[in-house]
Amino acid sequence: MSTGSDRDSPPIHHNDHDRDDTAPLRPALQALAAQTVAACGGVACVIAWQTAVATGMVHTTVDSRWDAAVAPILALAERRFGRAKSLSQSFHLDAGELGAHLNGDRGTASLVEGAASRGSDGDATVTIIVLAPRGRPALELQALAQLANEAARTTIANHAIAASLDFWRTRAALNAERMAEAGNLHTAAAAEQALIESTVTACLKLQPRNRFMRLGTILAGVGPFDAWLIANAAHEPITIVAASAALGPTPQLDPAGTLADTIRRGAIVLRKAGATTSATCAEDRLFVRYPSYVCAPFTSGAIVLAAHAEIGRALMDRVGTLTRRLSPMIEKWFLQDQLDNLQRLVRTLGVRLFTAIDGERRRIARDLHDHQAQLLAAARIALEADPAEARAILKQLDEVLRRHVRALRPATLGRASLRVALRHEIRRLSTVGIKARLLYPAPTKALSRPVQQLCYQVVGEAFSNVLRHADATEVTVALENRDGLARIVIDDNGKGISTAKAKAATGESPGGVGLIGLAERVELLGGKFRLERVDAITRLTAEIPEL
Repeated sequence: MSTGSDRDSPPIHHNDHDRDDTAPLRPALQALAAQTVAACGGVACVIAWQTAVATGMVHTTVDSRWDAAVAPILALAERRFGRAKSLSQSFHLDAGELGAHLNGDRGTASLVEGAASRGSDGDATVTIIVLAPRGRPALELQALAQLANEAARTTIANHAIAASLDFWRTRAALNAERMAEAGNLHTAAAAEQALIESTVTACLKLQPRNRFMRLGTILAGVGPFDAWLIANAAHEPITIVAASAALGPTPQLDPAGTLADTIRRGAIVLRKAGATTSATCAEDRLFVRYPSYVCAPFTSGAIVLAAHAEIGRALMDRVGTLTRRLSPMIEKWFLQDQLDNLQRLVRTLGVRLFTAIDGERRRIARDLHDHQAQLLAAARIALEADPAEARAILKQLDEVLRRHVRALRPATLGRASLRVALRHEIRRLSTVGIKARLLYPAPTKALSRPVQQLCYQVVGEAFSNVLRHADATEVTVALENRDGLARIVIDDNGKGISTAKAKAATGESPGGVGLIGLAERVELLGGKFRLERVDAITRLTAEIPEL
């Protein structure tokens, strides 16, 4: 680069002490410093600037000897401007001032002239120092420094405008991207909401016939689900009310399994069934062919949905939203089914009641005709022949009639307490060599009289079955009243009862007499009646809610 003098000019040295990271600004100011040196045939030019966000300095020299003088000369100018009143003025630097800041090299200082200029526009303040060979008019140097200052401020202002434009272009592009993303999210949310609304509408239109099967099919259709089941947890144990054909036979659910945990916590649960090395509950074994399944709770039940594909968070949220929306409807269905079952039970009880009444009437008529009628005929004949024999026949007739009357009377507590009545029944077993004991910690008065009466009838019928069929030697009766529920457990070590007889006794198949009626009475009161074989023990369990 030429210095602009008549003689050959040494190369110009550039040194950048800029702390500003704005790349386009430094080369522009560096070029301006070089142009200023060339314009005056000078030896050095220093440009320092300060803005609201950055400070920096660049300089150009024709000889590396001047590089070390840049900082002292700039400090000299700063002190001079510090005493100035205006931020826009120029002044001359004489040889004496320069020499004092060139390590005492007054000989070198005497060869140059200097001028400094400071100007401020808005947030930018620029300081320029120009050094030229001695002999250049001071006013000319000052004017050149002033022009270079204005050019530097214009360059900085243009750079700020360009940076601002770039910033707002970037911001506009980012906002456009965000708006597009928000539009996509809105579209996806609208589609998701439309899917949920259409699914809920379809479920609300389901008719009573096979509605749980249709419900499971509809909910499985909202995702890549391949199998499902719906369970009712209104009563223990949890029962499966509907399941997809892909599952095949469904087992008894575990009371501490995943589904029970979902219902207890009231939160949706994702389970990696196929990823486990061993199934820990019935649900894991049932869905072992599927990598994962999700359990979503209702008010008193839950649905389980299994898939070969991955079940993500969005799909879980969709299932959870649907089950929350449909929970009141499904709860109503459960209650309707329970009501239907109770109505069927009442009708069945009515039919059996009238059937039993008709049968009893026929039996009484037959007994009266076959037995009592014969005794009356014999008594009539005896009255004509031997009055004493007639009295004996009439006495026998009286005893037979009393026995039939007692047989017609249902078992009742009378005025006795339940504890006293149960002890009497236990003594009845003891007379035939059966060891029996009563576990009854709760006071009798804690139970209402109708519940006590039904408890007594359950125990009496169970003891009658033990005497007639069990060949037992030990019987234990446990009765407790907890949380408004009377629970009777009767264990005997007899020969047991077959599955068919157990079902017949509890009303699950035709047959049986005494226990069927008791089971129906217990269930009619909202309780549960169960007859089962546990190891070597036959166990009858009746749970009767307090009225």
